[in-house]
Amino acid sequence: MKTIFIMGVLTLMAVLPATVVDTTRTKELSADRKSTENVDETISYLLDFVSKSDCTFIRNGVPHTGREAADHFKSKYEHFKKEIKTPQDFIQTSATKSMITGKPYLVKTADGTVISCAEWLGKVLADYRKR
Repeated sequence: MKTIFIMGVLTLMAVLPATVVDTTRTKELSADRKSTENVDETISYLLDFVSKSDCTFIRNGVPHTGREAADHFKSKYEHFKKEIKTPQDFIQTSATKSMITGKPYLVKTADGTVISCAEWLGKVLADYRKR
């Protein structure tokens, strides 16, 4: 009987600190998750905006639709997600230039203006933040 009681106390002692630590860790994760969700939400907005855009996206000299560009940016985002902490990081890492050739991504607007994708998306981000 005493052996069972001692084991029960030891088991309880072993479980309690883990529960307290896990509770604290869960709160920290929740705070981190909240800020990550905000970044993810903004990046999702940018990807959706690109996808629905009537602009032509030029990657390594080849024109692409908004849908194709968004898919490409999203795949780069997924690849570099651990390094991306802000929407600006997303633009810099995923939507600025080719990792293979180093050539900048370009956007040709409906009126024929060609600008860097980083500049174009930076303006989209600034407009989004004004809301």
